[in-house]
Amino acid sequence: MSEQLVILLGAVILDLLVGDPQGWPHPVRAIGRLVVYAERASRALICSARWAGVVTVVGVVIICGSVTILVLLLAAAVHPVVESIASALIIYTCLGARDLSDHAWRVVRSLGQGTLEDARRHVGMMVSRETGELDAGGVSRAAIESVAENLVDGVMAPLFFAVLFGPVGAVVFKAVSTMDSMIGKRNERYRAFGTFAARCDDVLNFVPARVGLLLIALAAPLVRLNARGALRIGWRDRRNHASPNSAWSEAAFAGALGVQLGGSDVYAGKTVAHPTLGEGDPPAPAHLARAMRLMWASYLVAIAVVAAIVILCCLRCAVSR
Repeated sequence: MSEQLVILLGAVILDLLVGDPQGWPHPVRAIGRLVVYAERASRALICSARWAGVVTVVGVVIICGSVTILVLLLAAAVHPVVESIASALIIYTCLGARDLSDHAWRVVRSLGQGTLEDARRHVGMMVSRETGELDAGGVSRAAIESVAENLVDGVMAPLFFAVLFGPVGAVVFKAVSTMDSMIGKRNERYRAFGTFAARCDDVLNFVPARVGLLLIALAAPLVRLNARGALRIGWRDRRNHASPNSAWSEAAFAGALGVQLGGSDVYAGKTVAHPTLGEGDPPAPAHLARAMRLMWASYLVAIAVVAAIVILCCLRCAVSR
């Protein structure tokens, strides 16, 4: 079995078993602090907010990539096995399946117990919209949309870049994704400064989002959901979002579940109307539990596809020798 496959599977298993325990040191939190310092420095040195944002993104990417390379070189100097372990640990910190699942299941349990206030609080940790006035259906919709979007940019995309470029690729993607969530916002402070970060995140998620549609459709029958609906709605409504990538997975989830996502949400006291995704009734709490099963099935399909590709490449190399 390929060493790369062992490393990837090790990272996936660590994420599934450990997740992101609260209170533990985590590289993504370190990246967040680095972004804060880089923003302060670039704004102080560069008058143009847009160019300061570019410098921030480039600087954070270079630092994160260089530190990752240095760690791997030091590990390789000790022993190749240590390098493999370090690679698996680094990739593990970039995957977020367990953390995403834990957040969503808290919402599922709260809704199941009838504690709407708790459900609003838990879903508020997953989305940027205001959740204090949401009913059970609104909470379910917000959680499903978050699960569908983060399945791509928090789970599949880091795995995609880890396959292509190893731990360095996964860390660089995670750095860009973190910057997008922190400074890629369309408010007064970040409208110009965060534009480059948001565009970089769009570019990096372009392929994973589109591949994700196919993986979600392949996974849907495994949990008794509608694969044809995922493909049809995913393709039809793929542009119904401000982001060029988010609608691909959200629409696929809507089609697989047979519900309608999107619509109006409240941000900082202002109601913002979004295009709708899918057709049918708005989701109910039961749909959120099904969405979680679809998330895990999609992730397992993605892992199986990655394993198959790596094994086929190894076999091809062995035959060519």
